[in-house]
Amino acid sequence: MIFLWPVNLSANESQDTCRLHVVYHYNFKETTADDVMNMDDGMLEVGSNWSVFYTRNYRNDCEFADSLRRTRVKADDMIEIWMQRGLPQSRFKCAVYKNYPIEGALTCTDEVMQKYCYEEEMPTITWELVEGDSVVAGYACKKAYGELRGRRWSVWYTLEIPYDDGPWKLCGLPGLIMAANEDKGDFSFICIGVQSVSSPMTFWDRPYIHCTPKELQDEKFDFWYDQSGYADRQFGFASNKGADEVTHFTPCLIEYY
Repeated sequence: MIFLWPVNLSANESQDTCRLHVVYHYNFKETTADDVMNMDDGMLEVGSNWSVFYTRNYRNDCEFADSLRRTRVKADDMIEIWMQRGLPQSRFKCAVYKNYPIEGALTCTDEVMQKYCYEEEMPTITWELVEGDSVVAGYACKKAYGELRGRRWSVWYTLEIPYDDGPWKLCGLPGLIMAANEDKGDFSFICIGVQSVSSPMTFWDRPYIHCTPKELQDEKFDFWYDQSGYADRQFGFASNKGADEVTHFTPCLIEYY
């Protein structure tokens, strides 16, 4: 892996105008051992040239961290201030930019103790359009099935909003995806609000570590297998835990490379 420091993109490359703001209830598992779903609000901003999906808690985390840096809070004080702020922390620290930085490309940022970024081609999902009608958030919807990297999805999309977009990396239907359910019940999205807007969008520049999707996946498996040991290796500490003191987990990933 190599470090990818913020790039000075032109205004046209790094910014866009949001035309549609969509809010989803997002339920997900973090590990295969989870028996209670995590919940957050997913936000989809659809611009003139590209779109971005993130969660409300993750956006709040990023904005709060930026405010601490601007006020030059000491590192020793930052954790205590963070814990005292009284807001839920994000467990989905991912942002997905579709058709960014160019049409046909997808940029994904994520965090596993450090900040990572990768680019890939936009996913090609072969959707099976099936019989079925429903209403989601007041919009008449049609049904479809599709598979993406080890997960099978049943989705509801609306022709009333003719954007071929949706939550996370789901896209490619003749209307906005309003609801999506992963067949094993590990992940689900359901739209709770759609609003036409005209507001600025921007790529969140950070000192990312540039990686491949598979390298990021491996980092997540390493982290969940031994969180304390992973932190020690990342920051050069000597681990003080024995093998019998480590609790191993397996991440429940929304896709597998």
